[in-house]
Amino acid sequence: MLPYAKGVDQRDLLAQIGAGGPASLRLPAVVDSRINAISGFLYRLLGSFDLSYLSEVSLVLLKEALSNASKANAKRIFFRDQGIDIQGPEYERVKDEYTRQVLQHWEDRQAEFAANKEHYIELRFAKDGKRLRFDVINNVELTRQEEERIQARRASFQKHPDINAAFSSIRDDSEGAGLGIFLCLSLLENAGIPAEANFNISSEAGVTTTTIGIPLQVTPPELKSDFYARVLHEIEELPSFPDHIGRILSLCESETASVAAIADAIGTDPGLTAQILKMVNSAGYMSRNRNPGLRDAVKIIGLNVIRNLLMVSGARDAIGRRYRIKQLEQIWEDSNRVSFFARRLASGRGAGVMELVTVAGLLFELGKIVLMSLQPEVVEKLEKIFEKRVRTPGVIEETVLGIAHPEIGARMADEWNFPDALVAAIRYQHRPLSAPPEYSQEVQIIHVAAILQRASVGEADYYCGEPELLESLGMATEEQFRERLSALESAYAAGKNGS
Repeated sequence: MLPYAKGVDQRDLLAQIGAGGPASLRLPAVVDSRINAISGFLYRLLGSFDLSYLSEVSLVLLKEALSNASKANAKRIFFRDQGIDIQGPEYERVKDEYTRQVLQHWEDRQAEFAANKEHYIELRFAKDGKRLRFDVINNVELTRQEEERIQARRASFQKHPDINAAFSSIRDDSEGAGLGIFLCLSLLENAGIPAEANFNISSEAGVTTTTIGIPLQVTPPELKSDFYARVLHEIEELPSFPDHIGRILSLCESETASVAAIADAIGTDPGLTAQILKMVNSAGYMSRNRNPGLRDAVKIIGLNVIRNLLMVSGARDAIGRRYRIKQLEQIWEDSNRVSFFARRLASGRGAGVMELVTVAGLLFELGKIVLMSLQPEVVEKLEKIFEKRVRTPGVIEETVLGIAHPEIGARMADEWNFPDALVAAIRYQHRPLSAPPEYSQEVQIIHVAAILQRASVGEADYYCGEPELLESLGMATEEQFRERLSALESAYAAGKNGS
């Protein structure tokens, strides 16, 4: 299940928990992003109690607790190597050295500390009365300063339960338990789980235990966020597609319209005409007719593909007219890459799947544009603070703002009457295991394509994907993932350069 836990079978752990007994994993002194691989296990565990919608929230909570335990272990190792008593008077001076030498180079030094055999982390799961209980245990005791820091953070949360307010009230996150505690408490509260009763850090007898509780009966809170209301209003006010796009779409839906009439209508849009002619002359649409005209091109490509092009063109035109954000060009470029990657991943799965994921990739970040337009400062701050901490940023967006960009994008697509499969591919891009079965294949391909795109710019890696989904797409190992990414990047670059 995890690279750290060789030979551990998910089914055995699930059976142990279901029978009422605890199940545990013994991990190294320091754990890294590979802990993402536990996501599928959490989904199945929570799903057995009809709580699968909390799997991503639970993963973020566990990652925060594991991160804090890892840094606490690394700090003890560092103090020991310096010959300094961590409970002694030199704590503050050496703590600052630890921050400069270790935390500021955390990714480079994790493996070094993980090799230490003196310290460990244990991850324990159990059904505890009317809740699931997750314990993260490491074999160190908190120092007085660390306990005071944790208590101060809890007190601040009671004063500023909105994590937006926490941004201004907490500035020092040097030891990893600052905004992290706010994040955990806020995630629980926003999921309808009383935070004070279900998040605790205790320390005694040489170990520290972070406990996270997930009640078996959870009532999701009503979303009352002002921002949530603004988003819903924004979606209601979305501009319609340009008139000529609407007319061509109507012709495509008509049973009496001829190909000639459709082609003539397309010919009034030079940009769309160029797209179609470029597509029909690509390797994917080779025909006997070299350099076909527009009418022949429409016949060769087919009305389904034409409709898809119209949806993309109309959506991008409407977005471009309404929103003026500096990141728009980059978002479209990222979307182009996801679309290209998704089409390649869907090869051999049928023309319908290939065309659907091609369009879904082109539009998968519609909601992000709205989010960045309405709350640019908060979104940028979230991306900076939580970039390395979470696998799916949508979890944090929903916690802080009340709604995540995949849900915004799906509602936009629904407002424009896009096909249900396309709406689902956008909505579940971060939660592929939760997708309706009839759309799971398309959702899974978009999910993996988006991870590959993020990996191409250093924002994700192999462990951000569900292992079984990656395996189904020919990437069962980290090496295969890297090889596939390299091949896709090369093919995309060749296509852009016209080679």
